[in-house]
Amino acid sequence: MPETTRRRAVSDAPLAQPAEPTSMQPPDAAAVELGARVASFAALLDRPVEAQHASGYYHTLREICQQPGTWRRTAAAMVQRRDILVGFLQDASAQGPAGAILVTGSGSSFYGAECLSWCLHGALPRPVVAVPAGQLLTDGVRHLPVERPSLMISLGRSGNSPESSAAIDLLLETEPECRHLIITCNQEGRLAQRYQRDPRALAVVLDDATCDRSLVMTSSLTNMLAAGRFLGSLDAPDSYISRIEGLAAAATQLLLQHADALARIARDGFRSAVFLGSGSMYGAAREAALKMLEMTAGQMPTMAETYLSLRHGPMSAVHDGTVLLCFLSSDPVTRAYEMDVIREMDQKDLGLLKVIVGRGLATDCARTPAVVINVSDEHALRDDDLPLLEMLAGQLMAFFSSLHVGCEPDRPSRNGAIARVVASFDIHRRTQT
Repeated sequence: MPETTRRRAVSDAPLAQPAEPTSMQPPDAAAVELGARVASFAALLDRPVEAQHASGYYHTLREICQQPGTWRRTAAAMVQRRDILVGFLQDASAQGPAGAILVTGSGSSFYGAECLSWCLHGALPRPVVAVPAGQLLTDGVRHLPVERPSLMISLGRSGNSPESSAAIDLLLETEPECRHLIITCNQEGRLAQRYQRDPRALAVVLDDATCDRSLVMTSSLTNMLAAGRFLGSLDAPDSYISRIEGLAAAATQLLLQHADALARIARDGFRSAVFLGSGSMYGAAREAALKMLEMTAGQMPTMAETYLSLRHGPMSAVHDGTVLLCFLSSDPVTRAYEMDVIREMDQKDLGLLKVIVGRGLATDCARTPAVVINVSDEHALRDDDLPLLEMLAGQLMAFFSSLHVGCEPDRPSRNGAIARVVASFDIHRRTQT
């Protein structure tokens, strides 16, 4: 029967925190300018920089506002890497029968992986499956699809979380023909550095500005998703650039038109938040729920569910102090199911108010008080584009709620329960006797 061996995560060095980026680029001027056009942000930006640091929101505010601009730069950089990516993926295909593509990460990065897997599944000729890096470690190759993986895409802001490298190491050993594409924001991190001499791995390092200095992931996650989307558009780079431009324009519009309304909801106060989504939007719902939980240091209970799962018990957590963030599909059948659940909660008088995000929304799509964020058709976006905007809406709710409950968005975990990077821990490996 299998036994286990134990070793320190992804390093032969003594246990120590890995290097984090030391450079501190000046804030994106466009991000500050955009923030200044939002009344709720302008009041915070008007304070001296030292006071912004002391109050713990300096980085998070700018990292939220910089997303439209950084998405554009990320897209341009990905197109410049096209030939390298095409060559690497062709090499992956040449190693044997085309197998499944795994997309992995931990925490926010895994929720992003869930969204990305839906996007790529329809664009690539192979099955695409999201797998948590931690589950690869606990369950090993037993968790992999029957079609052995030919490519694993790993997402990681810092690239220093123990699971990230350990999961790649596991597959390099057990699935030696599998290739590994790494998308990270930290040039100095383990994911960017560890596999430089292994031809089976390619690291795509995004601009340093995307490596959020805040504890919570905002622009780092959405930029990794913007980068990953290009893998499904390698033959149509112009279309990819156009789509990212549409997303950036829609995000700017969301910030300018809806951030103040979301800030008012936070200031008025609520006692819990439930996030609903279907398909790729469920990953966005899980990420938005995590953002609220992290930024309020657990003071704001959150839950993420699919719409139909809500009926099977979780609806009991929706009470008169609950805000519901509803991410709506534009697929007519999917939306019909989603609207049935919204109407059911209206009939039962469940929830304090709703924030509804989607395309082609009527202003009266909910009976209870609602903030409706309608993504204009002028941006020519599809449903699998919307998670980036839904994550942005969730970030705004979490940011203003964090300030309302007296937390510091840059460093909300005062007791050290969580950190920007998960500390090293023992990696246990199965061995056959």
